[in-house]
Amino acid sequence: MRRVLRMRYVVGWVVLLAPALTVQAQFTSPDVRLAWSGLLQFDVRWLAQGSPTDAQFLLRRARVEVEATLLERYRFVLEPDFGEGEVELKDSWMEAHVGGGLAVRAGRFKTPFGLEVLRSSRLLWFAERGLPSALAPGRDLGVMLHGRWMDERMEAALGVFGGVPDGASEREDPSADKDVALRVFAYPFRGALAGTGVGVAATVGAETGSEESPALAAYETPAGAVLFKHEGVWADGLRRRLAPQATIFAGPVGLLAEYTISQYYLQTASGSELRSHWAWQLAAAWALTGQTQRPDGLQLRPGTDAPSKGSLELAARLHGLTLDSRVPIPDHDVFAWSIAFHWHPAPHMRLSMMAERVMGAALPEAELLFVVRAQQQF
Repeated sequence: MRRVLRMRYVVGWVVLLAPALTVQAQFTSPDVRLAWSGLLQFDVRWLAQGSPTDAQFLLRRARVEVEATLLERYRFVLEPDFGEGEVELKDSWMEAHVGGGLAVRAGRFKTPFGLEVLRSSRLLWFAERGLPSALAPGRDLGVMLHGRWMDERMEAALGVFGGVPDGASEREDPSADKDVALRVFAYPFRGALAGTGVGVAATVGAETGSEESPALAAYETPAGAVLFKHEGVWADGLRRRLAPQATIFAGPVGLLAEYTISQYYLQTASGSELRSHWAWQLAAAWALTGQTQRPDGLQLRPGTDAPSKGSLELAARLHGLTLDSRVPIPDHDVFAWSIAFHWHPAPHMRLSMMAERVMGAALPEAELLFVVRAQQQF
Protein backbone atom coordinates (compact mmCIF):
# COMPACT_ATOMS: atom_id res chain seq x y z
CA MET A 1 0.00 0.00 0.00
CA ARG A 2 1.03 3.58 -0.58
CA ARG A 3 2.18 5.87 2.18
CA VAL A 4 -0.44 7.08 4.65
CA LEU A 5 -1.25 10.75 4.27
CA ARG A 6 0.17 12.91 7.03
CA MET A 7 -1.80 15.84 8.37
CA ARG A 8 0.95 18.38 7.88
CA TYR A 9 0.93 17.76 4.12
CA VAL A 10 -2.83 18.34 4.03
CA VAL A 11 -2.44 21.62 5.89
CA GLY A 12 0.47 22.69 3.71
CA TRP A 13 -1.47 21.94 0.54
CA VAL A 14 -4.55 23.84 1.67
CA VAL A 15 -2.55 26.88 2.74
CA LEU A 16 -0.58 26.95 -0.48
CA LEU A 17 -3.39 26.42 -2.97
CA ALA A 18 -6.67 27.35 -1.28
CA PRO A 19 -6.84 30.73 -3.09
CA ALA A 20 -6.79 28.89 -6.43
CA LEU A 21 -9.18 26.03 -5.72
CA THR A 22 -12.19 27.70 -7.32
CA VAL A 23 -10.45 29.61 -10.09
CA GLN A 24 -8.48 28.77 -13.21
CA ALA A 25 -6.47 31.92 -13.77
CA GLN A 26 -5.07 33.20 -17.01
CA PHE A 27 -3.02 36.22 -18.00
CA THR A 28 -2.81 37.28 -21.61
CA SER A 29 -1.05 39.97 -23.61
CA PRO A 30 -0.47 40.33 -27.36
CA ASP A 31 2.71 38.22 -27.17
CA VAL A 32 2.43 36.26 -23.91
CA ARG A 33 -0.21 33.96 -22.44
CA LEU A 34 0.24 32.60 -18.92
CA ALA A 35 -2.21 30.10 -17.45
CA TRP A 36 -2.31 27.73 -14.53
CA SER A 37 -4.59 24.90 -13.53
CA GLY A 38 -4.47 21.92 -11.21
CA LEU A 39 -5.70 18.55 -10.08
CA LEU A 40 -6.52 17.28 -6.59
CA GLN A 41 -7.31 13.60 -5.89
CA PHE A 42 -8.05 12.42 -2.35
CA ASP A 43 -8.47 8.66 -1.72
CA VAL A 44 -9.82 6.41 0.98
CA ARG A 45 -8.21 3.00 0.32
CA TRP A 46 -8.84 -0.39 1.85
CA LEU A 47 -7.33 -3.81 1.10
CA ALA A 48 -9.93 -6.54 1.64
CA GLN A 49 -7.31 -8.81 3.27
CA GLY A 50 -7.12 -6.43 6.22
CA SER A 51 -9.49 -5.21 8.90
CA PRO A 52 -12.13 -2.58 7.98
CA THR A 53 -10.32 -0.28 10.40
CA ASP A 54 -7.19 -0.48 8.17
CA ALA A 55 -8.58 2.00 5.64
CA GLN A 56 -5.98 4.59 4.69
CA PHE A 57 -6.23 8.20 3.60
CA LEU A 58 -4.04 9.16 0.65
CA LEU A 59 -3.57 12.43 -1.18
CA ARG A 60 -2.92 10.59 -4.43
CA ARG A 61 -2.28 13.65 -6.59
CA ALA A 62 -2.06 17.35 -5.82
CA ARG A 63 -0.72 19.03 -8.92
CA VAL A 64 -0.43 22.53 -10.27
CA GLU A 65 0.44 23.10 -13.92
CA VAL A 66 1.85 26.43 -15.05
CA GLU A 67 2.01 27.02 -18.79
CA ALA A 68 3.47 29.97 -20.69
CA THR A 69 3.00 30.56 -24.42
CA LEU A 70 5.14 33.10 -26.27
CA LEU A 71 4.32 34.48 -29.71
CA GLU A 72 1.93 31.52 -30.28
CA ARG A 73 5.03 29.46 -31.06
CA TYR A 74 6.91 28.65 -27.87
CA ARG A 75 5.52 26.79 -24.84
CA PHE A 76 6.94 26.24 -21.37
CA VAL A 77 5.34 23.89 -18.83
CA LEU A 78 6.07 23.23 -15.16
CA GLU A 79 3.97 20.76 -13.16
CA PRO A 80 4.91 20.06 -9.53
CA ASP A 81 3.06 17.37 -7.55
CA PHE A 82 2.56 17.55 -3.76
CA GLY A 83 0.77 14.18 -3.50
CA GLU A 84 1.67 11.19 -1.30
CA GLY A 85 3.54 13.32 1.23
CA GLU A 86 6.29 14.29 -1.22
CA VAL A 87 7.11 17.12 -3.59
CA GLU A 88 8.13 16.11 -7.12
CA LEU A 89 8.46 18.07 -10.34
CA LYS A 90 6.51 15.83 -12.70
CA ASP A 91 6.80 17.76 -15.97
CA SER A 92 9.32 20.41 -16.89
CA TRP A 93 9.72 21.04 -20.59
CA MET A 94 9.97 23.63 -23.33
CA GLU A 95 8.64 23.36 -26.86
CA ALA A 96 9.00 25.25 -30.14
CA HIS A 97 6.73 24.91 -33.19
CA VAL A 98 8.95 24.68 -36.24
CA GLY A 99 6.30 24.60 -38.98
CA GLY A 100 4.62 21.92 -41.02
CA GLY A 101 2.67 20.74 -37.99
CA LEU A 102 5.90 19.82 -36.18
CA ALA A 103 7.14 20.81 -32.73
CA VAL A 104 10.37 20.09 -30.88
CA ARG A 105 10.14 19.39 -27.14
CA ALA A 106 13.00 19.14 -24.64
CA GLY A 107 13.07 18.52 -20.90
CA ARG A 108 11.33 15.99 -18.64
CA PHE A 109 8.05 14.55 -19.90
CA LYS A 110 6.32 11.26 -20.69
CA THR A 111 8.04 8.96 -23.15
CA PRO A 112 5.70 8.50 -26.17
CA PHE A 113 4.92 4.83 -25.65
CA GLY A 114 2.20 3.48 -23.33
CA LEU A 115 -1.39 4.21 -24.32
CA GLU A 116 -2.71 4.53 -20.75
CA VAL A 117 0.53 6.11 -19.48
CA LEU A 118 0.03 8.95 -21.97
CA ARG A 119 -3.57 9.46 -20.85
CA SER A 120 -3.93 12.33 -18.39
CA SER A 121 -4.37 11.38 -14.72
CA ARG A 122 -7.59 13.40 -14.56
CA LEU A 123 -9.13 11.12 -17.25
CA LEU A 124 -8.22 7.73 -15.75
CA TRP A 125 -11.17 5.37 -15.44
CA PHE A 126 -9.58 3.40 -12.58
CA ALA A 127 -7.67 4.05 -9.38
CA GLU A 128 -4.34 3.10 -10.98
CA ARG A 129 -3.10 2.37 -14.47
CA GLY A 130 -3.22 -1.23 -15.71
CA LEU A 131 -0.54 -3.92 -15.87
CA PRO A 132 0.81 -2.91 -19.34
CA SER A 133 2.01 0.30 -17.67
CA ALA A 134 4.34 -1.86 -15.53
CA LEU A 135 6.32 -2.55 -18.74
CA ALA A 136 6.14 0.95 -20.23
CA PRO A 137 8.61 3.78 -19.64
CA GLY A 138 7.28 6.75 -17.67
CA ARG A 139 8.71 10.25 -17.53
CA ASP A 140 12.25 10.74 -18.74
CA LEU A 141 14.71 13.40 -19.84
CA GLY A 142 14.90 13.75 -23.58
CA VAL A 143 14.31 15.57 -26.85
CA MET A 144 11.30 14.77 -29.04
CA LEU A 145 9.98 15.77 -32.47
CA HIS A 146 6.22 15.36 -32.73
CA GLY A 147 3.21 16.57 -34.67
CA ARG A 148 -0.16 15.96 -36.29
CA TRP A 149 -1.01 15.99 -39.98
CA MET A 150 -3.83 15.23 -42.45
CA ASP A 151 -6.39 17.32 -40.58
CA GLU A 152 -5.14 15.71 -37.33
CA ARG A 153 -5.90 12.21 -38.60
CA MET A 154 -2.30 11.14 -38.11
CA GLU A 155 0.08 11.84 -35.21
CA ALA A 156 3.64 10.72 -34.61
CA ALA A 157 6.45 11.27 -32.13
CA LEU A 158 10.14 10.42 -32.34
CA GLY A 159 12.50 11.09 -29.45
CA VAL A 160 15.81 10.31 -27.83
CA PHE A 161 15.72 9.75 -24.07
CA GLY A 162 18.07 8.87 -21.23
CA GLY A 163 16.26 5.55 -20.90
CA VAL A 164 14.45 4.06 -17.90
CA PRO A 165 13.64 0.52 -16.71
CA ASP A 166 10.12 -0.86 -17.17
CA GLY A 167 7.48 1.15 -15.32
CA ALA A 168 10.01 3.70 -14.05
CA SER A 169 10.63 7.44 -14.36
CA GLU A 170 13.89 9.37 -14.05
CA ARG A 171 14.84 12.86 -12.89
CA GLU A 172 18.39 12.62 -14.27
CA ASP A 173 20.32 10.76 -16.96
CA PRO A 174 22.35 8.13 -15.05
CA SER A 175 24.51 6.87 -17.95
CA ALA A 176 25.71 7.55 -21.48
CA ASP A 177 23.30 4.90 -22.86
CA LYS A 178 20.20 6.22 -24.63
CA ASP A 179 16.79 4.97 -25.78
CA VAL A 180 15.01 5.92 -29.00
CA ALA A 181 11.20 6.00 -28.85
CA LEU A 182 8.77 6.10 -31.79
CA ARG A 183 4.98 6.22 -31.70
CA VAL A 184 2.59 6.49 -34.66
CA PHE A 185 -1.19 6.70 -34.26
CA ALA A 186 -3.92 7.14 -36.89
CA TYR A 187 -7.43 8.56 -36.35
CA PRO A 188 -9.27 7.69 -39.59
CA PHE A 189 -12.75 8.76 -38.47
CA ARG A 190 -14.58 12.00 -37.72
CA GLY A 191 -18.02 12.79 -36.38
CA ALA A 192 -19.51 10.18 -34.04
CA LEU A 193 -16.30 8.10 -34.11
CA ALA A 194 -13.85 10.95 -33.51
CA GLY A 195 -11.01 9.72 -31.30
CA THR A 196 -11.21 6.16 -32.64
CA GLY A 197 -7.82 5.01 -33.88
CA VAL A 198 -5.03 2.48 -34.00
CA GLY A 199 -1.29 2.77 -33.60
CA VAL A 200 1.96 1.26 -32.49
CA ALA A 201 4.82 2.40 -30.26
CA ALA A 202 8.36 1.09 -29.81
CA THR A 203 11.54 1.85 -27.91
CA VAL A 204 15.03 0.52 -28.48
CA GLY A 205 18.21 1.26 -26.58
CA ALA A 206 20.78 -0.14 -24.22
CA GLU A 207 21.59 -0.09 -20.53
CA THR A 208 24.55 -1.47 -18.63
CA GLY A 209 24.09 -1.73 -14.88
CA SER A 210 26.19 -3.08 -12.07
CA GLU A 211 25.73 -5.10 -8.91
CA GLU A 212 25.39 -1.86 -6.93
CA SER A 213 23.13 -0.17 -9.52
CA PRO A 214 21.35 -2.91 -11.51
CA ALA A 215 19.19 -0.55 -13.66
CA LEU A 216 16.32 -3.07 -13.58
CA ALA A 217 12.67 -2.70 -12.61
CA ALA A 218 10.64 -4.13 -9.76
CA TYR A 219 7.24 -5.26 -11.06
CA GLU A 220 4.26 -4.23 -8.94
CA THR A 221 0.49 -4.58 -8.87
CA PRO A 222 -1.64 -1.44 -9.33
CA ALA A 223 -1.94 -1.27 -5.53
CA GLY A 224 1.85 -1.31 -5.10
CA ALA A 225 2.46 -4.93 -4.01
CA VAL A 226 5.71 -6.33 -5.43
CA LEU A 227 5.22 -9.19 -7.90
CA PHE A 228 8.90 -9.67 -8.62
CA LYS A 229 12.19 -7.88 -7.93
CA HIS A 230 15.52 -8.73 -9.57
CA GLU A 231 18.28 -9.84 -7.20
CA GLY A 232 21.91 -10.58 -7.98
CA VAL A 233 21.60 -9.58 -11.66
CA TRP A 234 21.89 -6.32 -13.62
CA ALA A 235 21.10 -4.83 -17.02
CA ASP A 236 23.54 -5.88 -19.71
CA GLY A 237 22.96 -4.36 -23.13
CA LEU A 238 20.00 -4.23 -25.50
CA ARG A 239 16.55 -3.17 -24.24
CA ARG A 240 13.50 -3.00 -26.53
CA ARG A 241 9.74 -2.67 -26.28
CA LEU A 242 6.79 -2.90 -28.65
CA ALA A 243 3.16 -1.88 -28.03
CA PRO A 244 0.29 -2.13 -30.55
CA GLN A 245 -2.66 -0.13 -29.22
CA ALA A 246 -6.16 1.05 -30.18
CA THR A 247 -9.02 3.25 -29.03
CA ILE A 248 -12.73 3.31 -29.88
CA PHE A 249 -15.06 6.18 -28.98
CA ALA A 250 -18.63 5.68 -30.20
CA GLY A 251 -21.49 7.55 -28.56
CA PRO A 252 -21.68 6.71 -24.84
CA VAL A 253 -18.96 4.00 -25.07
CA GLY A 254 -15.19 4.33 -24.91
CA LEU A 255 -12.71 1.47 -25.32
CA LEU A 256 -8.94 1.27 -24.76
CA ALA A 257 -6.84 -1.75 -25.77
CA GLU A 258 -3.08 -2.26 -25.63
CA TYR A 259 -0.56 -5.11 -25.70
CA THR A 260 3.00 -4.49 -24.53
CA ILE A 261 6.15 -6.58 -24.94
CA SER A 262 9.36 -5.77 -23.08
CA GLN A 263 12.69 -7.51 -23.73
CA TYR A 264 16.12 -6.84 -22.25
CA TYR A 265 19.41 -8.56 -21.54
CA LEU A 266 20.72 -9.01 -18.02
CA GLN A 267 23.93 -10.36 -16.55
CA THR A 268 23.56 -13.44 -14.37
CA ALA A 269 26.01 -15.81 -12.71
CA SER A 270 25.84 -18.02 -15.81
CA GLY A 271 26.26 -15.19 -18.36
CA SER A 272 24.05 -12.85 -20.34
CA GLU A 273 20.36 -13.81 -20.68
CA LEU A 274 17.41 -12.37 -22.59
CA ARG A 275 14.24 -11.78 -20.56
CA SER A 276 10.85 -11.24 -22.19
CA HIS A 277 7.68 -10.03 -20.46
CA TRP A 278 4.30 -9.11 -21.94
CA ALA A 279 1.10 -7.52 -20.69
CA TRP A 280 -2.32 -6.59 -22.07
CA GLN A 281 -5.48 -4.79 -21.14
CA LEU A 282 -8.98 -4.13 -22.46
CA ALA A 283 -10.87 -1.32 -20.74
CA ALA A 284 -14.31 0.17 -21.42
CA ALA A 285 -16.42 3.02 -20.04
CA TRP A 286 -20.11 3.78 -20.51
CA ALA A 287 -21.80 7.15 -20.00
CA LEU A 288 -25.11 6.31 -18.30
CA THR A 289 -26.80 9.71 -18.50
CA GLY A 290 -26.72 10.65 -22.17
CA GLN A 291 -23.22 12.03 -22.67
CA THR A 292 -20.73 10.91 -25.30
CA GLN A 293 -17.28 9.52 -24.58
CA ARG A 294 -14.35 11.46 -26.03
CA PRO A 295 -10.56 11.22 -25.54
CA ASP A 296 -10.70 14.34 -23.35
CA GLY A 297 -13.60 13.12 -21.19
CA LEU A 298 -17.41 13.15 -21.19
CA GLN A 299 -19.13 15.66 -23.46
CA LEU A 300 -22.76 16.68 -23.82
CA ARG A 301 -24.53 15.78 -27.01
CA PRO A 302 -25.34 18.82 -29.18
CA GLY A 303 -28.59 20.44 -28.16
CA THR A 304 -28.82 18.70 -24.77
CA ASP A 305 -28.56 20.12 -21.26
CA ALA A 306 -26.41 18.80 -18.44
CA PRO A 307 -28.30 16.39 -16.13
CA SER A 308 -29.60 18.28 -13.12
CA LYS A 309 -28.09 15.76 -10.69
CA GLY A 310 -24.82 15.27 -12.51
CA SER A 311 -23.45 12.66 -14.88
CA LEU A 312 -22.94 8.95 -14.20
CA GLU A 313 -20.28 6.69 -15.72
CA LEU A 314 -19.46 2.99 -15.37
CA ALA A 315 -16.10 1.44 -16.32
CA ALA A 316 -14.69 -2.09 -16.37
CA ARG A 317 -11.31 -3.57 -17.26
CA LEU A 318 -9.55 -6.91 -17.76
CA HIS A 319 -5.75 -6.96 -17.78
CA GLY A 320 -2.88 -9.36 -17.33
CA LEU A 321 0.90 -9.73 -17.12
CA THR A 322 3.14 -12.70 -18.01
CA LEU A 323 6.71 -12.67 -16.76
CA ASP A 324 9.56 -14.56 -18.41
CA SER A 325 9.57 -18.28 -17.61
CA ARG A 326 13.07 -18.01 -16.10
CA VAL A 327 11.92 -15.59 -13.40
CA PRO A 328 12.22 -17.51 -10.10
CA ILE A 329 8.60 -17.28 -8.90
CA PRO A 330 5.89 -19.99 -8.54
CA ASP A 331 3.68 -18.72 -11.37
CA HIS A 332 4.50 -16.28 -14.15
CA ASP A 333 0.95 -15.21 -15.02
CA VAL A 334 -0.96 -12.44 -13.25
CA PHE A 335 -4.59 -11.66 -14.07
CA ALA A 336 -6.70 -8.76 -12.83
CA TRP A 337 -10.10 -7.17 -13.22
CA SER A 338 -11.27 -3.68 -12.28
CA ILE A 339 -14.61 -1.94 -11.98
CA ALA A 340 -15.38 1.71 -11.33
CA PHE A 341 -18.43 3.93 -10.89
CA HIS A 342 -18.08 7.70 -11.33
CA TRP A 343 -20.46 10.53 -10.48
CA HIS A 344 -19.73 13.97 -11.94
CA PRO A 345 -21.90 16.29 -9.77
CA ALA A 346 -20.56 19.41 -11.50
CA PRO A 347 -18.04 20.31 -14.18
CA HIS A 348 -14.46 19.53 -13.11
CA MET A 349 -15.63 17.42 -10.13
CA ARG A 350 -15.80 13.63 -9.83
CA LEU A 351 -16.61 11.20 -7.02
CA SER A 352 -15.64 7.57 -7.67
CA MET A 353 -15.94 4.11 -6.17
CA MET A 354 -13.46 1.62 -7.60
CA ALA A 355 -12.38 -1.98 -7.01
CA GLU A 356 -9.31 -3.85 -8.29
CA ARG A 357 -8.79 -7.63 -7.99
CA VAL A 358 -5.34 -9.08 -8.80
CA MET A 359 -4.74 -12.85 -8.86
CA GLY A 360 -1.67 -15.01 -9.39
CA ALA A 361 0.72 -17.28 -7.49
CA ALA A 362 3.32 -14.51 -7.56
CA LEU A 363 1.22 -12.91 -4.80
CA PRO A 364 0.99 -14.45 -1.31
CA GLU A 365 -2.79 -14.13 -1.69
CA ALA A 366 -5.18 -12.54 -4.17
CA GLU A 367 -5.29 -8.77 -3.78
CA LEU A 368 -8.58 -6.87 -3.61
CA LEU A 369 -8.32 -3.10 -3.35
CA PHE A 370 -11.27 -0.74 -2.80
CA VAL A 371 -10.85 2.98 -3.45
CA VAL A 372 -13.21 5.90 -2.90
CA ARG A 373 -11.84 9.00 -4.61
CA ALA A 374 -12.83 12.67 -4.66
CA GLN A 375 -11.36 14.52 -7.62
CA GLN A 376 -11.35 18.27 -8.24
CA GLN A 377 -9.89 20.07 -11.24
CA PHE A 378 -9.34 23.79 -11.13
